[in-house]
Amino acid sequence: MAEADTAFAVYFNDETKKEASKVSLLPTVFGIFTILMGIACGFYYTGFSPLNAPSIETFKTAKAPVGFNQNLYSISEITANLNDEKSFISLRADLELANPNDKKNIAAAESLLRDSFITYLRELSPSETIGAAGTYALKEDMLMRANKILFPTAVTDILFPKLEVKGRP
Repeated sequence: MAEADTAFAVYFNDETKKEASKVSLLPTVFGIFTILMGIACGFYYTGFSPLNAPSIETFKTAKAPVGFNQNLYSISEITANLNDEKSFISLRADLELANPNDKKNIAAAESLLRDSFITYLRELSPSETIGAAGTYALKEDMLMRANKILFPTAVTDILFPKLEVKGRP
């Protein structure tokens, strides 16, 4: 055992230990510095940094953009059974109009619009409403129906503040 200790001491004396600790410390410090800088840059560019946070005065004096929510017409909640009779869909829809003055036209035709939407929804199967693709297809089909019914009025988008499907397979 004593011979092994002396052989070890020959290869690793105090000077080589100091040099080895200096060499191995540099990559460690550089790695930690790189990781910390990456985290700091991530916080800065994602907006979590206090350096680019808006002041309280910004929130107090903030105004809604011009035209914000002026072009929306809300349709009351629609609930309909789906094609399989075991599930149903419940949704609220907001129609985004090209011209905010067309709200009167929609109010007059809202019962036709609701009837068209309910008829369409009753033909859907629960599998057709799953995921983002199902929501997108639902939105596009309802937009097409709304534009057919409200013809001179242009509906540019349909928003779903509430969309629930219960009893999926």
